[in-house]
Amino acid sequence: MSFPGNVQALRDLSLRVARGSALALLGESGAGKSTAVAAIAGLLPRGATARGQVLLAGEDLGRLDPGQWRGRRVATLFQDTGDALDPTMTVGAQIAEVCRLRLGLGRAEARGRALHALRRVGLTDVGRIASAFAHQLSGGQRRRALLAVALAAEPELLLADEPTAGLDGTSAAQVAEQLGALTGHGMGLLLVTHELGLVARLARQALVLYGGTVLEEGAAPELLLRPRHPYTQALLRAVPPGPGRATEPPRPLPGRGPGPSEPGCPFAARCPEVLPVCRHQRPPAFATPDAPTHLVHCWQRETPGAPVGQGAP
Repeated sequence: MSFPGNVQALRDLSLRVARGSALALLGESGAGKSTAVAAIAGLLPRGATARGQVLLAGEDLGRLDPGQWRGRRVATLFQDTGDALDPTMTVGAQIAEVCRLRLGLGRAEARGRALHALRRVGLTDVGRIASAFAHQLSGGQRRRALLAVALAAEPELLLADEPTAGLDGTSAAQVAEQLGALTGHGMGLLLVTHELGLVARLARQALVLYGGTVLEEGAAPELLLRPRHPYTQALLRAVPPGPGRATEPPRPLPGRGPGPSEPGCPFAARCPEVLPVCRHQRPPAFATPDAPTHLVHCWQRETPGAPVGQGAP
């Protein structure tokens, strides 16, 4: 499907990742999560543009040469390990190259740092893995090797797009443990995931996207336990229950997804609580009375005097 003119993939997205903590971006496929990561990393596809600022410790990254911060101060863990790892280079050579280019290390020192990076992400037999090509590793090994590449230059911020995608339970738990340890040592983490268990384990704050628009944001435990927006509630109902819990058939949302430039709330066409105003006017962020930092972009949650603008910075 194609649309005439420009399509706005994200609207008024404003977020903050604190040092030593994780912010989770939630939402179904196509919500705009990966686009947000690409925009922050300065890796949007050709022809796409972004307006606004990306500030790292108060410094506008848009005013710097990408070589000064990309991969060094801000690293990206891509969702597709097959495309992200160079098939013509060994894993160790790729990590060492990052160390040479970003940190100015010599070959021997870079090689040693590459082995340390592989150990740091929980891999064993690092000599063999460093000498292997991507296709010679399992999915879990590739995911952790890619994490080692991203972390080789000790970034201040890691943008992790579906870091446990395609992994078995043991490998996913190991990756989650490593990410938790890294935030515990002061690194900021922007976490894009469909795995709500990972959000509960790692994230301090969470933000829900739908149709490129923020619908709900707040402390992750509060958002997971007491979702206020109808879309967030539907999203959490779609998660299969854990072992020993009663099951019920999934309840798919009726209607269609939002168009590229429709007015009003993007969820209006599928919302069971839709109001007339929802179809022609986008809601501001309304603070929740019992949790003032929990913001809901929904006219049904309107409280006199409660709008706080278009989202928290």
